[in-house]
Amino acid sequence: MIGKQIKGTGFRGCLNYVLGKKDAALIGGTMCGQTPEELATEFAIARQLRPNLKVAVFHATLSVDSTEKLEDSEENDQRWLAIAANYMKAMEFDNNQYAVVKHSDTEHDHIHIVASRICLDGGVVDDSWDYYKSQETIRQLERNYNLETVTPSWETDKRAQTTGEHRQLKSKGNKSVRVQLQDLIDEVTQDNPSMPEFVEQLQQQGVEVQVTRTGIGFSKGISYIQFRWSRFKWHSVG
Repeated sequence: MIGKQIKGTGFRGCLNYVLGKKDAALIGGTMCGQTPEELATEFAIARQLRPNLKVAVFHATLSVDSTEKLEDSEENDQRWLAIAANYMKAMEFDNNQYAVVKHSDTEHDHIHIVASRICLDGGVVDDSWDYYKSQETIRQLERNYNLETVTPSWETDKRAQTTGEHRQLKSKGNKSVRVQLQDLIDEVTQDNPSMPEFVEQLQQQGVEVQVTRTGIGFSKGISYIQFRWSRFKWHSVG
C-alpha cells in the first residue's frame, strides 16, 4: 500500500477536488455533511477553536495494488473504512473530524482522507515526523489486511548507495558518512519521537540538527552536522 500526505490551509478547495472527481464517492468518516459545501461548513465550526492555526488541513491518500480490490463493492468500502479508521487512530486523529472519499478513476483502488488537525477538545495534532509515522502505520496495516508491501520512492532513493559509497564499502569495509547517519536516524526514529525529542537524541550522539524554514515559517529542509564529519543536507520528505 502506498500513502501520501499533504497539509494545507483551505478545506473547501481540497473537498472540491476529492469530491469533484469522476466516480468519487463519500463512503464514511466522522462527519454528517454530504457535499463540499456542507463538509466545509462543519470543518469551519471546529476551526473556530483554533482561529489562528493556518495549516489546519490534513489530506492523506492511501492506495492499493490493482489486484487487491475486493470484488464486492460494499465489502470493499467497509474494508477501506476500517483501514482509514485504523490509520487515523495511529496518526493520533482519533478525536478529529475527517471524511473518507473513494476514487475509482485509476486502476489502483484508493481513498482520500480529508481531516482537520484541530481536535474537538481544542488541541492540535502534532505533525512532527508524521511522514515516518505514516510509513510505519502503513506497514502495520499491510500486515493486518494482508496487503502487498510497497516501498515508497523517497525511501528507495534515500537508501540507494552512490557508486563511490559502494566502492568504499567493498574496498575498506567502511560505510560512508551519509549511510552511517541514515542508520543513526533510523534507530532514533523507531519510537516515532516528536521533533524536539528527535533533535535531542541526535545531539546526544554528537549530531547537530538545523531546520531551514521558508519565509512564511514552513519547514524547507534539515541539515545535519557531526563533529569530525563533513556537513551535508537531507531535504524533508513528503
